[in-house]
Amino acid sequence: MRLIGKLLALPFMLVTGILYLVCKFLVVLSGAVLGILSGIIFLAALVLFFVAGFLPGPCCASRTTATRLRSAT
Repeated sequence: MRLIGKLLALPFMLVTGILYLVCKFLVVLSGAVLGILSGIIFLAALVLFFVAGFLPGPCCASRTTATRLRSAT
């Protein structure tokens, strides 16, 4: 009787094991992809932070131009 129960449970155990391995692989893969993606976004944000800090944008340029125009008149 126990042997029949084990033989009946074997396909379910195999399917469960295969699904577990597939899900584990997907979790590891998505973790790696998201880790790389977050690193790229971090580096892009760091570059933009320094570029915006060192190069004046149109806001600063217009303020400087307005100050020069007021002082010239």
